[in-house]
Amino acid sequence: MQVLSHIQADFADGRDSQYLPSMTVKVQSRLKANELRMTYLLADAGNSNGYNCELLELRNITGRRGAAGYLLLACINRAGNG
Repeated sequence: MQVLSHIQADFADGRDSQYLPSMTVKVQSRLKANELRMTYLLADAGNSNGYNCELLELRNITGRRGAAGYLLLACINRAGNG
């Protein structure tokens, strides 16, 4: 199953990693409203920093770092499963 839950375009006025927290919170909230749970998040290496790793850990999301060029992907489960 694929779920398109959030689309966001930003200006190139900052680092990619600064947008990950707000996108994660928006996607996770939208999924939760539909009884879905985000369990993994894949982002390119530019999103990996201490703040973002801590945010994912606090939200019970396992972060995965891919090679540059990966899109942000989230693995979701039905709430209460897996």
